[in-house]
Order: sequence, then C-alpha cells, then structure tokens
Amino acid sequence: MFRGAVRTEGALLRDLDEIFETYDKSRSGCISPHSYRLAHMEAFGAPPSDREVTLHHRVTRDEFIATMRRKAPLWDAEDQTRVIFSAFDVARKGYITQVDFAAACEAVAPHLSKATVEDAFKALDEFSDGRVRFNMFKSRLFIE
Repeated sequence: MFRGAVRTEGALLRDLDEIFETYDKSRSGCISPHSYRLAHMEAFGAPPSDREVTLHHRVTRDEFIATMRRKAPLWDAEDQTRVIFSAFDVARKGYITQVDFAAACEAVAPHLSKATVEDAFKALDEFSDGRVRFNMFKSRLFIE
C-alpha cells in the first residue's frame, strides 16, 4: 500500500485505519497475531519479523497504528523497488534476463505485445548485455 509515495499524515492514518478495520472482523478493536501479519503484508508488501508477531497476543487499533506509523517512513521507494525487482528475478540471480522480464510481463500484463515487452527490456538494459541489475532497474524507474 505504501508504495514510496509522499503521503500526508491524514492519508496515512486513514489507510492504516482502513487496513485495521479489514482485519478486525469481530469489531472488537483488537486483531490476532495472524491478522496482524496479514495487515502488515497489506500495508508494506512484506511480512513482519517473527519476533514482532510473537510480541503480541492481540493488537489494539492504537498499537497497530502506532507501530505502522513508526515503520512507514522506513519502507521507502527503494524497498518497494527491491520487491518489484525480486518479482522479476525469481531465480535470485541478482539480475533480470529478457526471459525473466517477459515471463513477469506475461503474468501481470498478458495484453502487451512481444515487441512492447522487448522494447521495455531494451530500455532497462543499459549495457545491452541481456542483464538488468538492480541499480540499473532502479535508475530507469527514476527512483533514487
């Protein structure tokens, strides 16, 4: 949810409140550790640490919002870019090949033509060596 965009405090609080409401199915004002894990994944695209989850039996709305507010500034655009890059680099080679790129594009945007996908990969492949490394990927997405 927090995709590195500049957010106002009010927008952040509304989003966190909405996420909490989604997982507080009983409307008790508390969520379970399992629901906390799911809410964290919705907010940040990654699970919380196991230690963080085991600290809580039940998490109140205030605890959830305070914890997420502290973490939100730490989850920046580079973190989000790494998550996106990892979706392309499924073999964890440290780079994306044209085959990796095409497979990911097919999975999320099957309507793109082969030529469009090839052109997009060429735009990312700074050294024309068939490998797009993270820094190259990041710089092409204008995230510094």
